[in-house]
Amino acid sequence: MKLNFRQGIVRSRSYLGNPDFLAINQATGFISINITTPTLLVTAVNANTNFLIEETVDKINAWGPFNWPTSWGPQTANSRYFLYWDINLATGAITYGFTHSAPIIQSNTPTFAVAEDTHWFDTSTNKMKVRQGQFWIPTCRVFAGSYSPGFQSITHMPFGSQVGITSTIDEYEKYQTTFRKILLDSLESAKFNIDNDLPNKIGKLLENLNLLIKEEKKLALSYDKAQITENQGKLKAVDLQIQQLDNDKDKLINQIVYLRVQELLPLLKNRESKYFDSSNSLQLFIQENQANYDSLIELFKHLSRERLGVTKTTFADTKQSFIDIVKFGWDWINDPIIPIGDGVSILAVIKFLLIFIVGFSIATFYRRKITDASENYLKNTSIATRTMLSNLGYYFLVAVTFVFGLKSVGIDLSSLTILVGALSVGIGFGLQNIVSNFISGIILIFEKSIQVGNIIEIGTGLRGKVNQINMRSSVITTFDNIDIIIPNATLIQGNVINLTFSDDIRRLNIPFSIAYGSDIDYVTSIIIESLNNSSLTYIRSTPEKLPKVRMTLMGTSSIDFELLVWISENPDENGVGSSNMSDFLIFIYKTLQKHNIEMPFPQMDIHLRKS
Repeated sequence: MKLNFRQGIVRSRSYLGNPDFLAINQATGFISINITTPTLLVTAVNANTNFLIEETVDKINAWGPFNWPTSWGPQTANSRYFLYWDINLATGAITYGFTHSAPIIQSNTPTFAVAEDTHWFDTSTNKMKVRQGQFWIPTCRVFAGSYSPGFQSITHMPFGSQVGITSTIDEYEKYQTTFRKILLDSLESAKFNIDNDLPNKIGKLLENLNLLIKEEKKLALSYDKAQITENQGKLKAVDLQIQQLDNDKDKLINQIVYLRVQELLPLLKNRESKYFDSSNSLQLFIQENQANYDSLIELFKHLSRERLGVTKTTFADTKQSFIDIVKFGWDWINDPIIPIGDGVSILAVIKFLLIFIVGFSIATFYRRKITDASENYLKNTSIATRTMLSNLGYYFLVAVTFVFGLKSVGIDLSSLTILVGALSVGIGFGLQNIVSNFISGIILIFEKSIQVGNIIEIGTGLRGKVNQINMRSSVITTFDNIDIIIPNATLIQGNVINLTFSDDIRRLNIPFSIAYGSDIDYVTSIIIESLNNSSLTYIRSTPEKLPKVRMTLMGTSSIDFELLVWISENPDENGVGSSNMSDFLIFIYKTLQKHNIEMPFPQMDIHLRKS
């Protein structure tokens, strides 16, 4: 078999004279190779070496799954994947891959801004090269066709190729050289009608183009919906709408390019420096919209070098290259590295860390200020209250910072609501006692029914001074100087006697007895008189709280009295661990003994009767 080409499809299953071997599974999005008689035969070239690929059996899911990296630019409804066979030159193994742009076929190196993974067949060396970073890397690949996910359509590469027709390319390059010289010579004498309204016209066209792009996205969604529901009538209708919109979009792009060329030519003629900004804007527009104007860009680069000078053009290209590098770097740090939500990029991680550092610093500053305030305007506030305020504020600010940081990096927190709710239920059951004690601590601090320094008595008979009220528990120091840790919920839910709630004064009732026959008035007077002259400093005596002695009972062996005295429960005065009742009983005993008042003892009179 004699071939007049070295790169392309030799034979395959055909339909109406065109290759027909690619089939898409619309449910999975994979593309397979269907083989019937004859088998699929493809030739590829690498320099002076020819390769022959023969597919003899069906290749299910040969290409896919398809994805569109952000480095390829925005994906539109008419974005396409170009499918290829890849030949390993060392092993001869054949693999399947795809790229986002059609291969460039020319002898000279493309000088315009090319995207990553762009393929260029160098007709001068018969080598396929792939753009990686700033370099063209040789490879051995041959293209099978293209796939448009927006239209769910496949386009086969034609039989044969234009790669081997070098004479046509050479002639075209000669013609192009002549055309460039004529155009350059005519610039000097050319007259242009300056349209001052040109920027407004371009702006309106760009607005219309943006509207078409938005409509394109809506139609793509409608197409996907029709596919899911298998509505064939809807599919055809939407497909027609997409084709019409695509035609309208191409017309708009052509109009915008035409007007921008109209804007560029006077600038080029007059050698104005802002020509380069306009030229770069045109290139960027063509690149973003994936329009086929490579020859036009190359033409203007040639004209600018000849008209404006190599130095200015080189400087402008260098400047643009720097901008492209910066843009590439910006796109790189914005490229998602963590597949959460819309993706978390390096920039998002840096942004999150900065926000968290700032928020953490603010929270730390708040905690320090609350601590410092304890020596100033919060000096009368209890230690527990200050601790609670500082901790609550600190953790609240940290939590808000964390949530705000997640929101700023593009993580949709609403998607975490269900998870958080489920965790809350589980944690709630497991930590209900801890949470109960925590809430009780807050109630104690803000309600102030029990404060640090209070003398309290719990239902179990436990009495002591409140030393600490913490987040979960409180510390009670008994008069035996024993620290007891009590959950805050116990202080809220149980019966608690606060002996110093309103003040630290309470009444103490001390019982004593005297023997029958003693002078009651005398006993009363000497007890009160001796008490006033005693060394018991914690006795409180005011007109409303005077000590009293009252008789309570005439018993079988004694006359019972009760000393009513008001005392202070302030441990700073009477000391932790002291026994007030003991002090008063000793005082009464010594007083009665000093004044020779008989104290009773159990006795019984027995009467004998003669029978």
